[in-house]
Amino acid sequence: METLLIRNGLFQPNNLSRSKPELIKVGDARLCQEIGLVLRTAYDFLDLSTVEVSRVAGANIVSQNFVVKLGDGNYFLKCRQGAAAKPRLVEEAEMAAQVLERGVKVPRVIRSTSGAFVTVLNETCWVLQVFQDGTYFSGEGRELDSAAEQFGKLAKAAQELVQDSSS
Repeated sequence: METLLIRNGLFQPNNLSRSKPELIKVGDARLCQEIGLVLRTAYDFLDLSTVEVSRVAGANIVSQNFVVKLGDGNYFLKCRQGAAAKPRLVEEAEMAAQVLERGVKVPRVIRSTSGAFVTVLNETCWVLQVFQDGTYFSGEGRELDSAAEQFGKLAKAAQELVQDSSS
């Protein structure tokens, strides 16, 4: 059994075994143009001369998420296909904004120039967040205590959101 698990790739080092995420530059010109169009029209980024679009390497990472380096800023751009994706993305973005207001460390969602959390362009939904660079969890030092603290804050904020919505 153990040999089968190892042969199938389970318990083998993967992208989360690295201390930092590895970014792979997106080479698809059409995709980069679409991302540029979203950034220009929905978020008013007019100068895209320095834009770099990457994906996080690894088989178990959602490939429709992008890291966009633009000037001095780094952004996380989430992309989902189909109009049915919009309600879920709106709910996720609203929840992120609400728990951020309650002191939970989550990436800030950037509203579009129209004030929306989610932009729809050609039946594709987009959400832009501030990219927070960091390292993967290693369990070393105070990381476990810090993770427990943050999880406690997240659980408390989620409970408050549920209570607020049922009032």
